[in-house]
Amino acid sequence: MIITADAHIQEPDDLFTRRLPAHDQFRAPTFHRFPNGMKLWTSNGILVARTPDYLRPKWGTDDEFTLIGPDDVPGFIDDMDADGVDASVLHPNVGLLINDLDEPEFANRCARIYNDHVAEVYAGTGRLYPQAIIALHDIDEAVREIERAATLGFTGVELPMSAPPEAPYFSHRYDPVWAAAERLGLPIVMHVGSGQRRGSLNPSTALQGVSFTQASNAYQWPAGHPDHLAAMCAVKTLIGGFGGFGGQAATTIPALVGGGVLERFPSLHFVFVEVGARWLLNLMDTMDDAWHTTPGVNEIIRSFFRPDGSMYPQFQPDEIGLQWPFPLTPSQYVRRQIHVTFMDDWVALRNRSLTGWEPLIWGNDYPHNEGTWPRSQEAIESQCARAELPAEQKAAIFGGTIAGLLRLPAAAAA
Repeated sequence: MIITADAHIQEPDDLFTRRLPAHDQFRAPTFHRFPNGMKLWTSNGILVARTPDYLRPKWGTDDEFTLIGPDDVPGFIDDMDADGVDASVLHPNVGLLINDLDEPEFANRCARIYNDHVAEVYAGTGRLYPQAIIALHDIDEAVREIERAATLGFTGVELPMSAPPEAPYFSHRYDPVWAAAERLGLPIVMHVGSGQRRGSLNPSTALQGVSFTQASNAYQWPAGHPDHLAAMCAVKTLIGGFGGFGGQAATTIPALVGGGVLERFPSLHFVFVEVGARWLLNLMDTMDDAWHTTPGVNEIIRSFFRPDGSMYPQFQPDEIGLQWPFPLTPSQYVRRQIHVTFMDDWVALRNRSLTGWEPLIWGNDYPHNEGTWPRSQEAIESQCARAELPAEQKAAIFGGTIAGLLRLPAAAAA
């Protein structure tokens, strides 16, 4: 059984706008498409991104493609069959911007629109499992939507990977959210790139007053200086492969661990999607190393060195009460409740003896260009061979773990 924990719904361009009054449509998350195959992503009335349309290769050819349309469930399943994937956990595309919206009631309304739509379109397929988006602007409303998501049959809830600066995830503010999700058996899913506040525009200066053709043409790489441009692209790609993936999760995970969230809610699992996994060992070891975790001697270590090389402690034991306050080490909490998804990461698989293999979950990022689709089987076999991955662990990492977390019916059939 192969399950991708990272696949994406192609929302209709007007999913939100057709359900909103005219005065709100400019700030709804949406796509604007162009004849040249490009599309603009907008939210809060501003331009967020420009990407090409997602294309499906005609099998058996290298240069023929067809457009992947919105809510194309039969085509989605055909693509899964061709890629050797039995089930897909689904995340939004433009819907990921809902938690970037400024106004709480509007964000809640957009979340409900999305959840109602995907529950209706993807229900009963037995192979496609969307996650419910939860807007966190209003905690009471968030709890109500989590409870509603459970009644609609969702298997997990999607929260932003980055909390707003004024309300970090180590705050007890979110305890009602964690409690509701734990009580209902719904893991918390966080997709990379979500929760990044980008500002907003009012209607008089919004993109509705701008020519989208002009915006599309203007959003191009700068002309000239090919050497500089090549270097810029190379550096951006290298940085994106490290900080652009693990960086966001590597900030949120310590907030959950150090804030005691995992201690207070021991059966609640968090799945960080499309973040890669090779960095996880470094994070786990760094968090453990930040504290002296010998039983009974949990003081933080912060030392300077004298000229003769001997250590001069900055703080004496218990001088200011700095102690690791929880019974497990940070890495033990990660092994128990944190999971990260990767696409092609044999180094992470080799690190499994240190991280544990339970945190590792695979996803193909369908239908995005950076993913392993449509050649996931080649990617799976290659990285498993390089990592010398035993069959039992392979079965868990590439399907079994996520099936168990989300209680997917596919798990019972495997």
